[in-house]
Amino acid sequence: MQSKSYAQAISGLSAVRVATGVGGVLFVTAAPGDTQRLFIVRKGGQIHILNLATGQLNATQFLNLSARISTNSEQGLLGMAFDPSYATNGKFYLNFVVPGGTWSNGVTHVSQFQVSASNPDVADAAS
Repeated sequence: MQSKSYAQAISGLSAVRVATGVGGVLFVTAAPGDTQRLFIVRKGGQIHILNLATGQLNATQFLNLSARISTNSEQGLLGMAFDPSYATNGKFYLNFVVPGGTWSNGVTHVSQFQVSASNPDVADAAS
């Protein structure tokens, strides 16, 4: 419980459980200005949305890149960043490792994706 004691040592900081039952979580983030959803990024290539109003994960994943990435060792889906104008353009960026490269270690990619034009809770995997 080192993190709990550390959180208590910083004024105004506390740990809050926001979801259970999702393994392999690398980090959690939010789109600029979006106070209703958290994006849960998993090393295995999946991104889930947690609806903060209901406290539930959306039934459909935001994006699943598991068939396209390498998860050997410390590889996988490693990062997600939103375009500052995400609310209007729907663009976001992912850092992930694909199979191949020197010594079969994989190759790091940073790619731009876009949210689906018909559903803001699903990304266009082909974008």
